[in-house]
Amino acid sequence: MTQLQVEHVFKEFPLRNRRGSLRVLHDINLHIDAGELVVLLGPSGCGKSTLLNLVAGFIQPTRGRVTHDGQAVTCPDRRRTVVFQDYALFPWMTVQRNVEFGLKAQGVSAEERGRIAHEYLALVKLTGFEDRYPYEISGGMKQRAAIARALAPKPDILLMDEPFGALDAQTRVLLQEELARIVADMHCTVLFVTHSIEEAVFLADRVVVLGAHPGRIDSEHRVELPRPRNAGTRALPEFVTMTQRLWDSLKPTWQDTNERAIAAQI
Repeated sequence: MTQLQVEHVFKEFPLRNRRGSLRVLHDINLHIDAGELVVLLGPSGCGKSTLLNLVAGFIQPTRGRVTHDGQAVTCPDRRRTVVFQDYALFPWMTVQRNVEFGLKAQGVSAEERGRIAHEYLALVKLTGFEDRYPYEISGGMKQRAAIARALAPKPDILLMDEPFGALDAQTRVLLQEELARIVADMHCTVLFVTHSIEEAVFLADRVVVLGAHPGRIDSEHRVELPRPRNAGTRALPEFVTMTQRLWDSLKPTWQDTNERAIAAQI
């Protein structure tokens, strides 16, 4: 059943100190079914994060509409939670208090908040770190805490904006495997933004490739790799084949993006 629908969405931003506007997204049409993990893949500047922000309700489309279970998305909603690249944890709160933050805003009792926080910290393997502050834990652990905070309100849709982009390669791979496990356990819908082809193939049920200038959907690819996915998944011939297929699909877009960037500097 379709849970999220993006219909003929355009997004433009006014140009500073100049007339007119910059079109960032052009006629985006996308549907996501309940329980599906969809990855938005494309080069920097193709509008991936803008599309995610539209789905989150942080911004509104210039034209078209976004609906969640048939209702127009007009503002942020606890049924859609976001994990950002920079963790966005409150530095003055412990890990547990960070996880409880959204629940407290919903009026959940202290006892219930504590129970839920412990449940989700266990899910992301942070049991024993409840009383640590963000500066006392590693980047990978911060992102685990951010994922626990996003999951604690039991959202319908989890939105992830390059959540592993700032991590070292080994930690990134480990968290990809953890996310695959968590999503399988939770059966939640995920919209995930990345510019990493291997990350997209490892995580996705479906990869949506965006081109730039302005952002548009160039192609969609169903990923038929078996679940659960783990370290051995990357060695499968199907993984290698899909990675190459996506690279072939993206190569013209990346070349065009680089040529435009070079031309702009001349």
